[in-house]
Amino acid sequence: LHFAHAGSVFMEQSPATIHSLNKLLELVAYLNQGADHNCTYELIELPSAATLNEALAAYFESIVNWRTKRPHPASDWHISVSPMSGTPSEALQSVVDEWFFQTHCSPQLGERRAWVRKNVVSFVVQEILEVLGALSVDEVLTSPPLWYEGTWQDIALSSEHGRWLLHFGITD
Repeated sequence: LHFAHAGSVFMEQSPATIHSLNKLLELVAYLNQGADHNCTYELIELPSAATLNEALAAYFESIVNWRTKRPHPASDWHISVSPMSGTPSEALQSVVDEWFFQTHCSPQLGERRAWVRKNVVSFVVQEILEVLGALSVDEVLTSPPLWYEGTWQDIALSSEHGRWLLHFGITD
């Protein structure tokens, strides 16, 4: 992917991949960085499991507590999953727009640049849908037993090709 000088916001050179999606998310996270905070936006492949709940449990159990150097059992994370309303595209557009352009650290584009916001959000959502295919979109709620992020939102994306965690976070 590269930026165009005129015309469209982004131009695609090759088919989208998980790697290219993560580079795109990383770029937008970088645009939201500041002197007093760090933004992390990423798409994480969840471990293979029979159910989404088992995949999420395995993922969260793999996070090591930096103090104890040990992970916590999934039960300590208090994981719950809630289906998001609307179509997968609508659900993703809402979440992506919020994290890219509506946080306290998001770039202020002004009304004259509303088309940039709309096109960037649409492009990212289209890329996700192209790479992952038909999806179910669920919000993942946790009450972490350790420092996770200052503010975060985790979205589980499930398709016939696997499961992923779309993670957005801000650390002060």
